Formats: sequence, structure tokens, C-alpha cells
Amino acid sequence: MGLLQDIEGSATDPNLSIADLLRKCKVLAYRLRHEPFKGWVDHELSGYPPEADLPAYRRGHRGLLLAQLSGSFGRTATNVSVPTSLLPDWQKWDTSDFRQGVAELDALTKGAKAAGSRVVRHTVPPEIFADIEIWDGYSTVGMHLDLSLPLIEGILDQVRTRALTFALEIEAEEPSAGDPGPEAPRIEESRLTAIYYTAILGGNVNLAQGSSGSVQQEQVTVVEGDLESLISRLAEIGIGEADRLDLREAIEADASEKTANEPGERTKSWLATITLKAATSAGRVTEGGVAALAATAIAHYLGIA
Repeated sequence: MGLLQDIEGSATDPNLSIADLLRKCKVLAYRLRHEPFKGWVDHELSGYPPEADLPAYRRGHRGLLLAQLSGSFGRTATNVSVPTSLLPDWQKWDTSDFRQGVAELDALTKGAKAAGSRVVRHTVPPEIFADIEIWDGYSTVGMHLDLSLPLIEGILDQVRTRALTFALEIEAEEPSAGDPGPEAPRIEESRLTAIYYTAILGGNVNLAQGSSGSVQQEQVTVVEGDLESLISRLAEIGIGEADRLDLREAIEADASEKTANEPGERTKSWLATITLKAATSAGRVTEGGVAALAATAIAHYLGIA
């Protein structure tokens, strides 16, 4: 049995932990030499640091925001629903992102079940709720966000399913890909990128017909003039944080000189650098086809696509 088949069996075995499955995926990532897949596996195992972009299945999960109130003469109220209209506009404490590694998320679910609870509780910092009055005559002395246990279990299931899908798609291309040995077959970098984007990140990228393996984008998520959406899109296609920072600085520097129908000189220089990295498989961006995706994303950001 090859590595891909081993991963597929592990992904469909409910008795095997997701962490064990991901460690096998890490072996595959290194043998395929695909940096985005390596990064995804490492983040799922160890957690996503604050500066890392979260995949869609880990962010913006809505929960039930509840408060503890204290009034005069010892009156109290617990688990009072908090109208989100009372929160500052920039505070979205009714939603939560999950940056923990899969082992920590699994421990959260097991701990909640052991305690007979169907929710996982996140405490809201006091500085957020201290000046919020929910009931007349009552002070807000505590606030928390309850997130349902099935929601977290769903995140873990997404990880398992996406790892399985990636292995199945790779197997469809080359059943022995990822097996050890100097003669092990390789899959083109552009094809790996397309499979990674669709299977792991849930996007729509495929090989362009008759384009010698170039990747084209079927669905663009970049909003014209929205720099954050552009940066997020670049993270999705596997461009590293340092390169994204370089592009942000280039676009901001070009802002005063931007022409109507083309990117500025600094942005063009950034694209040239990324293209060279992709062509030579060196530096922080190694996958062929990513440069074309980046150029498409920048064109949509500039409104010239």
C-alpha cells in the first residue's frame, strides 16, 4: 500500500486521530515538495499564529453572546442575551475564529462532553463590556460567547475531509505520487497548486485548456479597490507573508502614481519577481502557476481585468 492509500484509509477511519492523519499528510507534503500544502498541514497541527490567514472553515463562526448582570440590593441576572447593537462597531464578539491546532480543538470537544456540556465557552475581555448597559439599573460584570460543540466538530471534520480529497485528487493524477525512491513520479507544480486550491481551500482553480499546464481562476474573490481582499486572495493561492507584505508596500507606494489601465511600476516589479521565483522554484514562492493567479488577482483589484 502506498502513502496516498495509507492517508485515504486513515482519513476514513474514525478511530484514528486527525493529528495522526495530518502527520502522514506532512510526509506527503515533503515528498511532493509543495510549500502551501506543507504550511496548511503545519498550521492545522500546531495552530495558526496571529499573522497567518485562516481558511474559511475556521473563521467568522457565530455564537450566542451572553452576559452576567449585577443590580442594587444584591440582584443578579445570568445568561442574559446581549444585543450586538450595543457593542462597538469594530468589535464583533458574537463571532469567533479558531486558530488552535486540531489536537487542542479535539481536547476542547472532549472536555465539553465530559462535563456534560454542548457548548465551548469563550470569555470576553472586561474592557469590552465594562461600559455596556444591557438592563436599566444593572451593571455588566461578565460576558461570554457560547459556541456549539457540533460547530467545532464540524471544523475537525472539514480538516479530515479536505485531507482525504487532496489525497484522492493526487491519486487520480498519479497513484504512486508521494512514494519514496529517486524514481518516484512527480506531478507538475501548477497541477499541485490547482489541486491544493480546490481540495484544501475550496476555491475553483483548474488547468487552462491547451496552456501547457498553466492555472486559470474560475471564480475571483478579489474586490476592486479592496486591498485586504487582494492580500487574502494571495494567501489562499500560497504566496508567503513576506511577499504579501512586499506587494502591499508596492501598491501603497504606487497609489499616487497609478495609471488608469495598468499597475504602477513598483507593482510591476513585484510581479516580475514573483514570476522569476515561480519559474526557478526558488525563494518563498515555489509553485508554477501562482504568478499567473497573482497577476489575475491584482488586475481585479485594480479594476482592469
